[in-house]
Amino acid sequence: SIGIIGSLSTSLGSSGLHPVADPRANFAFAALISATDPVATLATFAQLKIAERQPMLNALVFGESMINDAVAIVAFKAVNFRSTPGDRNLIVAILWLFAGSMVLGACVAAALILPLRFIKLPGKTLPEVFYIFLTPYLVYAWAETWDLSGIIACLFAGIIFRTYGAQHLTAE
Repeated sequence: SIGIIGSLSTSLGSSGLHPVADPRANFAFAALISATDPVATLATFAQLKIAERQPMLNALVFGESMINDAVAIVAFKAVNFRSTPGDRNLIVAILWLFAGSMVLGACVAAALILPLRFIKLPGKTLPEVFYIFLTPYLVYAWAETWDLSGIIACLFAGIIFRTYGAQHLTAE
């Protein structure tokens, strides 16, 4: 939908039907506008307590919302900082940002889980709390330093950390 909206907006701008004819601006707008955010759906789900009655449906809609927002951020970043819209390099830039952020988040999470296996932090202590709160910031900062998406890196780091790292922390 980003390609369709960006192309239509650029052609409308070029024909004089609206003042923005720059492809980069139109594709940046398309990246922002094409990401539908199901906030109203999630709010309705909360009122109807769908999370309790149908947790899988709630998880799917919430997951789709997160990935949809992440893809919009990557597309926006790729259009603004990587290449010219309509170019084949734009697709490569989007794939690089998404895949690179995903791999970086997973690798950093794996590297941060490894010390947890050996340190054995006692529960309800200041070091454990600091570790939990500072880990996402470290992943985000590292991804942004490498010009990747910190949000996507944190998303995939969280998935890896929940799957493999939660067993090394206390339940509290």
